[in-house]
Amino acid sequence: MAEREAPALERATAQERYTRLQTERNPYLERARACAKLSIPALIPEEGDNSSQETYQPFQSIGARGANHLAAKLMLALFPPGHTFFRLSMEEYVLDELISETGAGYEDAKGEFDAALSRVERTVITRMEHRGYRATLNEVMKHLIVAGNVLIQIMKDGGVRLHPLSAYVVKRDKAGNAVEMVIKETVARVALPEGAREVVEGEEPQQGLKEDGPTTDDIDIYTRVLRKDSRWEVYQEVLGKPIPGSEGTYPLDKCPWIPLRLIKVDGEDYGRGFVEQYIGDLRSLEALAKAIVMFTAAAAKILVFVDDNGRVTVRMVSEAESGDVLPGNAKDVTVFQLDKFADFRVAKETMDDIRQRLEEAFLLFSGVRRDAERVTAEEIRAVVQELEQSLGGIYSVLGQELQAPIANVLLHQMARAGDIPRLPDNAVRAEIISGVDALGRTADLNKLREFRQELVETFGPEAVANLFRQEAFAKRVATAVGLNYEGLIKTEEELQAEQEAAQAQAMAEKVGPEAVRQAGQPSPEGEI
Repeated sequence: MAEREAPALERATAQERYTRLQTERNPYLERARACAKLSIPALIPEEGDNSSQETYQPFQSIGARGANHLAAKLMLALFPPGHTFFRLSMEEYVLDELISETGAGYEDAKGEFDAALSRVERTVITRMEHRGYRATLNEVMKHLIVAGNVLIQIMKDGGVRLHPLSAYVVKRDKAGNAVEMVIKETVARVALPEGAREVVEGEEPQQGLKEDGPTTDDIDIYTRVLRKDSRWEVYQEVLGKPIPGSEGTYPLDKCPWIPLRLIKVDGEDYGRGFVEQYIGDLRSLEALAKAIVMFTAAAAKILVFVDDNGRVTVRMVSEAESGDVLPGNAKDVTVFQLDKFADFRVAKETMDDIRQRLEEAFLLFSGVRRDAERVTAEEIRAVVQELEQSLGGIYSVLGQELQAPIANVLLHQMARAGDIPRLPDNAVRAEIISGVDALGRTADLNKLREFRQELVETFGPEAVANLFRQEAFAKRVATAVGLNYEGLIKTEEELQAEQEAAQAQAMAEKVGPEAVRQAGQPSPEGEI
């Protein structure tokens, strides 16, 4: 059965696969739109909406505040400013072989290799900052929180693109690994790539397209990414025909198309969003907020009624100034009032209870991080800890499914472009730093500090000063904080030369006055 399906799967066009798989995606897309409507409607607009149409505006802002707040927290935890989110480590057996070949000491060799790998890490992070990753990844977090799904594409120039759930379909195996992706992009005719333009111009007569027809304004381009054995095969298609020159292959762990899920569900191709878990409270809050807003608008309307049979006339009331004395009976003039305040007090209390639950769920009550330009590693670690405890390990999942692919793809692309040295896959691996036990290289720095402090308390500072190799320890500390130490740390040869020079100077200062004193004394009798 599977053998018969495989050839048929390969023969199907990208458009056919997209049409077939979107049937399975539509329920998730509808739920995503319902969640977006109560939080950030512009993220997943309704089908057919465009920029000229006004989107639905919720009567409450808890959904939007919560989504933006969680997105900012996830960004701070996953991509902390000033820190690398991954660490390159060399296999121990490879390091031992290099040490044996070079004949260098273990500490010197490890310090040099760690420093070199640290430079590679900083180069990758600099590339991400220059390509504007932070702004796009912030939008990625919002899509994950609201819709639960999003696809990112790392471009050949190192940039990054976002594809919402409405623009792609994905198929996964039983283990949850993506095996097929099809992305649909609607492109204006004037913006078509050269290869796609040639296909469209050749196919238009058969498709009945005319230059002045409305169907010529936008063209759909499909990108199909199919997993085969240990690689990914990619090609693009327009009007059911492959685009020449769009074919390509990628290693299994270096595919630039990365489908993301926030909450995984076994057996499902798509994930669930954080907002979906609280959709009931959000709907109740929306209904109550709408009712209270409408009641408030009605209650704010002032209507004055004047009895036609009384002495007070409409003209007298309308022309009277504040403090005027009018003849008549006060009962002849009444003001319209709503007798629903008691009922709406219950609605207000219910709405406050729901709002409090949602604020706790979206961590809107937390105040761990300061509103400042510089945020300490301890504050970031506190945010990570809070995310782990409150979001059920979502941060750890994103660390493996978002950070690891980004690091691997960028390392692969930059190595091929010659921006960084090639790193052998079997010798160097990118280790994602996630969870509360490690944050950047700060964990290594803390270990170094704890190790040294423990030795000082046990043996004393003088013994530890003689025990440590200063240059090697300084290099480890610089690597731990991600600092390029070249030109800052003196080598052992330079330190030894300075010590010898200092000893010679001290000797000269000690011997010099004695020699002058002896030179001024008379010579013993009989000496020439």
